[in-house]
Amino acid sequence: MPLLVWPELPVFMALVLAVCIFVVVAAEHFPAEFRSPDLATTSGTVLLWSAIALISVSGAIAVYFVFVAIPWYSAIIGGGLMALVAPLLVQPMPDALINGRAALLVLSAAALGLDYAVLSMVT
Repeated sequence: MPLLVWPELPVFMALVLAVCIFVVVAAEHFPAEFRSPDLATTSGTVLLWSAIALISVSGAIAVYFVFVAIPWYSAIIGGGLMALVAPLLVQPMPDALINGRAALLVLSAAALGLDYAVLSMVT
């Protein structure tokens, strides 16, 4: 692997990790009957779907970053490792954190920050 890929690969892996952890956390809120009362309101539903839209854009940016800056074999190994690690990192988290708004907001903000880092590396 070329030495110039090393700064981009950890940022890509962090972005994939944030997206995968978000997917695991968001899966806890479906179907709607299992949502916490905090997210069962209209504003909670808007927050959930807005965060899902933001994470979808982050996933698309990660795929774009792979095509532009990272070799495919590095992306498969790094992204696959992060996809395998994500459920293991969510498991010890307290239920109050996962079922509330905090996890959605923190993971969306982390993905947004990593999107900025990724896009600044490309341009």
